[in-house]
Amino acid sequence: MYAIVYGRMGTDAMAAMTITQTIEQIIFVVSVGVGNASAVMLGNSLGAMEGDKIYDEAVQFVKSTSCWAHLWELLLYFQRHILLEYIVFHL
Repeated sequence: MYAIVYGRMGTDAMAAMTITQTIEQIIFVVSVGVGNASAVMLGNSLGAMEGDKIYDEAVQFVKSTSCWAHLWELLLYFQRHILLEYIVFHL
């Protein structure tokens, strides 16, 4: 449905949304992969009956994923001018 609306707005809007959605999907896939890997590692510790290790690993995963999220946020924030310049002048 959104593609129809952006298509009516013009090729520039459609190209911008295509690039934006691609970046969004890459970040989403990486996030889901990290979440699944964390679940597998915690499941392995749970299956090995390492109860004292599980909580520490879970806290470590939460801290590391939060740090990665903030790094991505800062990267995209400080690169926004470059991304916008590319979208406006090269498409």
